[in-house]
Amino acid sequence: MSDQAGSIDFWELKRSRREVFSLSVSSFHSRDRSEQTGIIWSEVLFLSSGNQSFYLISQCRNGNVYFFQMEANKEMRSYHSEDCRLIVKVETNFTAFCKCDLLSTERNHSLVVPADENGSCFFWVYPNVADVVLKVESASKLEIACPTQYGLAMSAKLALIEGMLRIVAAFEIGAVVVFCCDSKAVLTKISLQPDEQNPCTLTCLACNRDCSTIAVGSVENHIQIISLRHSTSHPNSSQLELTKAKTVSLPKPGVSCLEFRPDDDRLLISAGWDSTIRYFSSRTYKTFAVLDGLHTSTVVALRFHGKTLFSACKDGKVASWSLFCE
Repeated sequence: MSDQAGSIDFWELKRSRREVFSLSVSSFHSRDRSEQTGIIWSEVLFLSSGNQSFYLISQCRNGNVYFFQMEANKEMRSYHSEDCRLIVKVETNFTAFCKCDLLSTERNHSLVVPADENGSCFFWVYPNVADVVLKVESASKLEIACPTQYGLAMSAKLALIEGMLRIVAAFEIGAVVVFCCDSKAVLTKISLQPDEQNPCTLTCLACNRDCSTIAVGSVENHIQIISLRHSTSHPNSSQLELTKAKTVSLPKPGVSCLEFRPDDDRLLISAGWDSTIRYFSSRTYKTFAVLDGLHTSTVVALRFHGKTLFSACKDGKVASWSLFCE
């Protein structure tokens, strides 16, 4: 769990469900007290299943992305502040809303980082983030320019589409764009604006496992479901095409998070400004359950661990939910 004060808290989940360690990322910032220290995204990276050490990647509101190495203590059971070491700091100058995303497979770990270069939005892609944390001199970084007509990037996800690394991104002025990481080109795009006079600001997106279905949230009171398929106008080509598949209505506006259940894609979960979490069937998109009353503010993160859902809220609470685990 990370917070606006610049701290990352670690919890033991199997038995006590208590906080066991807290890391103050703000202590690694500049001494300038005006610098924003809030954390908007963090992820744990294990490079070896047999090693108790791991890496922590943290994206902060000051535009920096920090890579920490965590070493287990002698008992190999817990971690302390002295076990943490900052190994890499990446300065992006990006201080808007878009979060980093880490894609882990059996063979590799890839990272996308939003960046600002001279006022223009870019995606920096590290195809093998292990090279970054291990300080390999030949570590590669791909720079992909975002189309300026779509405004700021609001959400970005890495995906393997037909075995190739792609970025699926939602933009401020209502566009969803798929980028090829190798060629750095736009593969396909779609506008979700109802009309030019009523721009729709997108806020988040989620992809199922093969990226054939993309759920997109916005400041409006609905979720847009998009299909990614080979172009029907060019059936014999490899050209991809985004098409609108369905609109899922919500009682209140403002979608802050979306997540497909990762092990089977059977559920889509949304969370919003109204502090409510909703479960949908990913086949019919009918509501299965509404979780309300625990959070009191905007839900800022959703994450599955197995089939248990964890939610984090601006009110400082983290909740675990065990609905539909069978």
